[in-house]
Amino acid sequence: MIDVNLEQIDVQKLIRDLTTQLDNMGPVNLDAVHEYDELEERYNFLEGQNNDLTNSRRELLDVIAQINSTTRKLFADTFSPVRVNFREMFAELFGGGPRGFVVAR
Repeated sequence: MIDVNLEQIDVQKLIRDLTTQLDNMGPVNLDAVHEYDELEERYNFLEGQNNDLTNSRRELLDVIAQINSTTRKLFADTFSPVRVNFREMFAELFGGGPRGFVVAR
């Protein structure tokens, strides 16, 4: 608060000074509160979308890891009997020799 002694200061000068200070503050945005509310709503929406995407990505990576694990197990379970059958068929068809195969990584 400005301590004003009206006897010492000209009232008109005081009015000009205060008017100048108000002008220096610039225009007042009367829609600022409404704009803030809209931006806050948009931010909250986008933050929710980001959280949903982050959770979906994590779940998708978990599913991919599970699929990879299951695929490896099923391949290994299938590969062993195929290898045994191949050895038997190779021996039967070619009368022995190196028979078998391995998985190259």
